[in-house]
Amino acid sequence: MTTDSLRSNIDQPLRFWKSIILPLLSLFILSCSHEQKNNDSISQSDSVQIIQKVLDDPPLVSKLKNEFKEKQLKLVVGENIHPNSQLLFNNQVVSIVSYDSTTDEIRAKFPGKFFGQVPMFKVMPEGNVKVSIVFRGSGLTGLFELQRGQVGWAIIHRQFGRI
Repeated sequence: MTTDSLRSNIDQPLRFWKSIILPLLSLFILSCSHEQKNNDSISQSDSVQIIQKVLDDPPLVSKLKNEFKEKQLKLVVGENIHPNSQLLFNNQVVSIVSYDSTTDEIRAKFPGKFFGQVPMFKVMPEGNVKVSIVFRGSGLTGLFELQRGQVGWAIIHRQFGRI
């Protein structure tokens, strides 16, 4: 076998994989950038209104009031929870904190504290928004779907669980 034929035998599978992997990689990058553009369609003001609507949800308030009575809710800063966000829960101002409430160190320093975190805030193709919220200290989780109405955002679906 000559060097040219060996090189041809090696190049052929490489060309095949390049012809598959490059288009798939391009498709993946395009889909990710499309989702990012989709998330950009929600303003910071809308984000705050959506999170406030979730915090005002009567079934959620009822579940948390029993466990935390008059404690002040702290929300961890995230992609849609900005340090300057002004939110209320149970007629109290929500503190926006920059530390991670999931670590054992935080739980040891602040046992039983009332922390919330929003790990998912996703704009769906039809314009609805899905939000998940986790409350540390109780293990309560909530998954909400909201839809923009004529007078603001409305919860159209909610589901609660525990971690």
